[in-house]
Amino acid sequence: MKICQNCGTKNSKEAVFCENCGAKLPEVVVTGKIKKCRNCGYSNEEEATFCGNCGTKLTEPISPVVTDDDMDSEEKQDEQTEELEESEILTNETIDDREVTKTDE
Repeated sequence: MKICQNCGTKNSKEAVFCENCGAKLPEVVVTGKIKKCRNCGYSNEEEATFCGNCGTKLTEPISPVVTDDDMDSEEKQDEQTEELEESEILTNETIDDREVTKTDE
């Protein structure tokens, strides 16, 4: 939650400007652990029991830091996706060639 320094109104963490007076709100720096909602992806405070965005019951807090291991697995997944897409393209080209061959005969 962001509190407007101009009028004192409580605003959502995502707000950039105050919903009441339009003043620019301060940046919120995430420190410590957060609880990321598995339903909507919203980042909640560590103490929260339910998601502040959708109301889903939250699980254990997670670290906001992305590790090298996570980066490696994401890169591997991207490579596998690219390989799969390339194989699908080759399969489609092969099927197209066969169809052309059949019609030429």
